Amino acid sequence: QPSPKPNNPPSQRAGLCPIICRASAWCTSPRATAPTAARRCVRLAKTSLKQFLEYARSHPGTLNYGSTGTGAISHLAVELFKQMGKVDMAHVPYKGTSQVITDMLSGQIQFTTGAIPATMPFVKSGKLRAIGVSTATRSKLAPDIPTVSEAGIPGYDVASWYGVSGPPKLPQEITSKLSEVIRRTLNSPDIAARFEKEGVDITASSPEEFGRVIKSDIEMWSRIAKTVTISQ
Repeated sequence: QPSPKPNNPPSQRAGLCPIICRASAWCTSPRATAPTAARRCVRLAKTSLKQFLEYARSHPGTLNYGSTGTGAISHLAVELFKQMGKVDMAHVPYKGTSQVITDMLSGQIQFTTGAIPATMPFVKSGKLRAIGVSTATRSKLAPDIPTVSEAGIPGYDVASWYGVSGPPKLPQEITSKLSEVIRRTLNSPDIAARFEKEGVDITASSPEEFGRVIKSDIEMWSRIAKTVTISQ
């Protein structure tokens, strides 16, 4: 995924030859607690995204959300969520997903975005509550969880994607051949099933489509990054 940070590789900004792309769905998962002024936790009886948004809007600045680091997709995805949902939450950066989940469980933070396979065991056990899938369509791993767009923030659509790219000016013949071979592999039943277990929805794009995804994401995340003072 293109990074808005100043030290991102030059290949992510220009001169890269897109070959194929696939996308992974992310799930927003708030814990059912909120801090009081005394830094203790009280239970939030909020079971939907709409209720969570109503609470956050009526208690601006009192909720904390965690990410896997400043400038990471889990950071910028929530900043976009805040802007579109018109809520104010404080950012707490961590070094990894396990630290985020640990502090979610202890009530130190009340909201995060995370990969479905990493968070779903805690959701199923009742320790975390999933209120929305961040992509435009529902996940096959969690079909009962509505998308953020349909649950309260129309138009919200964030996915962490992975892609294959080549060097600048890669011959079209080679680009097309690689794209076709990778597409055929990704669409094979056994490979697709393995990815599905990891929460990945296969969207094997064409090189042209992948190029548009890169351009669109760089524009969107650069815009969001500027609002949270992350230099490009």
